[in-house]
Amino acid sequence: MSPPEILFLRSPLGGILVVSAALGLLAVTIRWARTQPDRLAAFIGGTATAIFITTFTFMAMAFGWWVGSFFEIPIIVLLAIEIPLQIAGYTLWLGWYRWLRRRTTWAWLIYGVIVLLLFVPTVISVDPIQMQRGQFSMGGGYTIWWDVLLGQVVMWMPVAFYEMARNRLVQTS
Repeated sequence: MSPPEILFLRSPLGGILVVSAALGLLAVTIRWARTQPDRLAAFIGGTATAIFITTFTFMAMAFGWWVGSFFEIPIIVLLAIEIPLQIAGYTLWLGWYRWLRRRTTWAWLIYGVIVLLLFVPTVISVDPIQMQRGQFSMGGGYTIWWDVLLGQVVMWMPVAFYEMARNRLVQTS
């Protein structure tokens, strides 16, 4: 049996709520980002990360690396989670990096240490729990250690894309 959150995502009401919330959060994020170049750079960083993750998700599904009930929810709900919800989430996530960047020249190092200390243990402990609950499983040679590595790449992506966008926007203004 699927976990309750998966049953919710499969239900018509759950799908409508998730898609509506994702689009609403995206609209708020776009409105917020339009007011300043630094915010726009954060939005670009979040968007580029969401596009990468969505592409990787569908590739992982095609190769059988990621399987399970989460990946069997309606495609429109999966896309709402993968694109607008992640854009809003990663843009928000960049808020604390942007705060850190304004206060220290060591922002990259501090960010790296925090990401390493927070996300490696989280992936190692949460992935097995989610697999036991039937939310997803891994196949085709993809393991928790690959997920740890992917998690590190993904957590650096919004910052890298933000910095690239910020440098471009600062040069053009």
